[in-house]
Amino acid sequence: GCKGVCLNADLDDLNNAQDPKFCSGNGQCVDEILLAGLKEKIDAHAKDLFVVLHLKGSHGPAYWKRYPKEFGVFQPTCQSTDLSMCSAEEIRNAYDNTVLYTDHVVASTVELLKTYAKRRATALLYVSDHGESLGENGMYLHGLPYAMAPETQTRVPMLAWFSREFLSL
Repeated sequence: GCKGVCLNADLDDLNNAQDPKFCSGNGQCVDEILLAGLKEKIDAHAKDLFVVLHLKGSHGPAYWKRYPKEFGVFQPTCQSTDLSMCSAEEIRNAYDNTVLYTDHVVASTVELLKTYAKRRATALLYVSDHGESLGENGMYLHGLPYAMAPETQTRVPMLAWFSREFLSL
């Protein structure tokens, strides 16, 4: 959710989407659903536009639900939200598959933005909202208070991409 931040903005809430291409039911959709129709939404705006895509990304513990089957290259994977039922290798593999898929979604977004090269200055900023513990010192997931949280939960990835047009502004 947006926790009130998006109250005065246009919002497409896809939490209960039923798109069979991206959703397996019960609102469980993979992040590519955010790109479906995005080009048309951008094209509908003649002026500057700021878009936020809130990915589920590598949010656990249901890592295996965060990517399509074809991105399940690291095997075997944990298929349970009860991580105590899985080996450390299965948890890491499922998590690594989410990272592989997130990389695909970010790259697909950049490719979409590149199609505007002649018409718009575009940029993308990707940043995670938290890190994730994958068993280091017996810790999993991400819920510890900041003062106590290990670096794996507080250091986050960030990537910036800018079109040539954007850089020339």
